Formats: sequence, structure tokens, C-alpha cells
Amino acid sequence: MQGTKLASRQWLQGLVVLVLIALTGCRQKPATSTTPAAVPSTASTAQTRTPQTYEVKMAIHRSDQGLIFAFEPDRLQIAPGDTVRWVIDSGVHSSTAYHPDNGRFLRIPPGAASWDSGNLLNPGNAFEHVFQVEGVYDYMCTAHEFEGMLGAMVVGRALDGPGLSPLSSDVHLPDKAVAKFDELTAWAKGLGR
Repeated sequence: MQGTKLASRQWLQGLVVLVLIALTGCRQKPATSTTPAAVPSTASTAQTRTPQTYEVKMAIHRSDQGLIFAFEPDRLQIAPGDTVRWVIDSGVHSSTAYHPDNGRFLRIPPGAASWDSGNLLNPGNAFEHVFQVEGVYDYMCTAHEFEGMLGAMVVGRALDGPGLSPLSSDVHLPDKAVAKFDELTAWAKGLGR
């Protein structure tokens, strides 16, 4: 009888092993993905532009025609988010937007932030402004506007707006300032839109 018990026990153990093997074989394999790996889009791989800072000197030069009061350069094309830093090279100057907040007519994009550095007195004194709104910005030195010390900035594109419009007939400026406005407006229009 002992042999029968042993044979039954072995048979039972063998059956258990077979059932376990069968169950292992029936187990579901992990799902494999048929979707290809994600490819980064050009939008996410494009580099973000780092805002730039541009320097404009404010100076007085002697020439055969007398003193020349100037922003150097007197025109810049920049991108939204860029900064312009005006630095005194010689003389006393300001960087002031043509804007009603500064007692002047509007020559910057509507909704853009106005600025006025006030008079900067010493060489090396500086003033900065960050430009956010696209369009044309006209500015001047309040002390030397009559000498034609004006500048222009195109931020992004030269969009239609006050900076591309002809001067109103009710605006009275010295001839040098009017000539400089005409020059700067022609430059901005030449950049296209």
C-alpha cells in the first residue's frame, strides 16, 4: 500500500507541476507598444531668443558747421523684449519718448510704455528702457530737440501707427527737428512691414 501511496503522491506532485507550468504558459505577456517613439516637434526644439541690450551714445561733436548733437546710432531695429541703454558720451542729454505723458505729441505705438530719462549730467551716466510693443518709436533729447537731436527705434516690424505718420500741421518744431523726423520716418518706412 505504501507503494501505491508513493505513486499517488508522485503522480499528484507531477500533476501540480504540470498545472503550474500550464498556468505559467497561459499568463499574458506584457503589452508591447506599437506606437513609435515620440519625435520632438520643431516648436519644442527651437531655441528661445535671448533678449539683447543695445547701446546708444549721446554726444556733442564739433564740426565745420558748429556743434552737432547726436544719438549714436540715431536709429535701431530691435526685437520685442530687447533693451536700449542710452549712455552720456559728452554733454547733458535726455532720452525722451514723443508721448503726451512727456508733454509731446504721440510718436510711439499706442499702448506702448513711454519713457523719459530726465537730464543725464555726466559721462557714463546711463538710462535703460525695455521695448515690448512692436512698431516705430520716435524719441528726442529735450535739451537739444531744436538742434535735431532725435532718434528712432523699430521694434519688430514697422507697423502703421504714429511713428510712420506725417507730422501734423499743428505741430510746430524747428527746421532741424522736422528734417530729422522726415529722415527717420523714411528710414522706418524703408524697412517694410
